[in-house]
Amino acid sequence: RLLLVMALPVLLLLLLVITGLVLSHPWARHLHLPSPRTRLTIHATLSLFTMVFVVLHLVALALDPWAKVGWIGALLPMASEYRPVAVSLGVLALWAGIITGVTARFAGRFAARYWWPIHKVAAALLLLVWAHSVFAGSDVAALTSFYIATGLFVLALAVTRYTARTPADLVDSLTGSLDSDTPTPVASRSSR
Repeated sequence: RLLLVMALPVLLLLLLVITGLVLSHPWARHLHLPSPRTRLTIHATLSLFTMVFVVLHLVALALDPWAKVGWIGALLPMASEYRPVAVSLGVLALWAGIITGVTARFAGRFAARYWWPIHKVAAALLLLVWAHSVFAGSDVAALTSFYIATGLFVLALAVTRYTARTPADLVDSLTGSLDSDTPTPVASRSSR
């Protein structure tokens, strides 16, 4: 049971980031099943479950006298007696996750220029959680291959997501080349 409370938040966050990358991937328009609406619902549901299990993870560690994390250590960086740097990575990920989740909740109400850059932090958030798991976890030896495989998979998906050319990129490159071919007007004599 304790392993579920400790490891399940990482697995849920992995699934959350993967679905987010797939949702925003330029190649996603070629996916027919599940529908975009269903994919968004899955992503939102995963975010809720992830937060629930992160809270359970936090409560379990804060109440465990052996862990020596406590409530303050679970909420503030460098306040834990147990591996303070590693636990702080998890605390920073918690706060970044809250910010990402709150802005996602109001995504339709905020202008995209505010919501989208903040939401992109989720990929870095996974890196924090991954480092937190590796450096603070007691099960690292058993899960090394899991961490490597999932880390490489998400990295590959993120690279293809952020380097893929979208139709908007193609339009921008075409209009940019048209703009550079347009002769610039010569200043009139009256402006001299």
